[in-house]
Amino acid sequence: MEQHHGLALPESLTRPIESLLQQLATKRNLSEHTLRNYRCDLMDIANYLHDNSCADWQCVTTLSVRGYLAHLYRHALSVRTVHRRMAALRCLYAMLCSETPSMENPTNGLTLPSIPRELPTVLTEQQITDSLAGDEASRFVLRDLAILELLYATGLRISELAAIKIGDIDWASCQIRVVGKGRKVRLVIFGDPASQALQSYIGELRPQLVKANDPGWLFLNANGGHLTDRSIRRIFHALVDEHTQGSPATPHTLRHSFATHLLDHGADIRSVQELLGHASIITTQIYTHVSKGNLRKDYERAHPLAMQEIDKDEDS
Repeated sequence: MEQHHGLALPESLTRPIESLLQQLATKRNLSEHTLRNYRCDLMDIANYLHDNSCADWQCVTTLSVRGYLAHLYRHALSVRTVHRRMAALRCLYAMLCSETPSMENPTNGLTLPSIPRELPTVLTEQQITDSLAGDEASRFVLRDLAILELLYATGLRISELAAIKIGDIDWASCQIRVVGKGRKVRLVIFGDPASQALQSYIGELRPQLVKANDPGWLFLNANGGHLTDRSIRRIFHALVDEHTQGSPATPHTLRHSFATHLLDHGADIRSVQELLGHASIITTQIYTHVSKGNLRKDYERAHPLAMQEIDKDEDS
């Protein structure tokens, strides 16, 4: 039995969760991070059920699920978190009902409030330029600037960046093989600034960090080991925070900025989708918000009557 808050959860609640996690890992190739989220969400539901005298997933009713939703709302959890918990629960019952067709699915017919559509925070090109000035006094400035250059050049997620090995880089074509969500492999492109920053780091600093055996990771810590996601976040904040005028920014903000700036400069949305590794273009479409200046330029270039007005101005 699994312990939580001093109480033992019965295997009738925990065993199906572990079975689902195994299926998700083997059949859908979900990352360890995603699997941990599934486990935490389902264990939270299991503990609620156990606290309310329900010791088996088969005894859960729609009323039980509504009670859990009310419990989440009382604790002021975000709509996004509620949706994620329910998605995990629906996934669990999809498995249970496929194994036992006579089982009732208590999640059927449930409606949830819609998730508010928020535009992502985006850094300006000037803020990124200022951040790339770096701290010359830092021993690790070559590594840290190479990290920031590569994040902005490729739109990589932090986990993808941390997992890069030197052998994944094709210098001739300026491409990197990365493993994204669902362990899907894709190629990302980088340009000359990132290439120069990487070569400076690899040629000058990385040899000083490598110990007896080179682990092959692109980015190393002071002990010659693998630079973690957390360390990359710390490096990002050290370089960027002072240039954001108090606005919150994260490494994912740089991914948003990468996509938005590409679209602002005329990139095709399908290309941006491919570079970001999005399974659906719907996910990428959030980046199609543009500045009012660009919107005006596009309007004047594309609308027939607006073009006539420009012609009149030129004639006069």
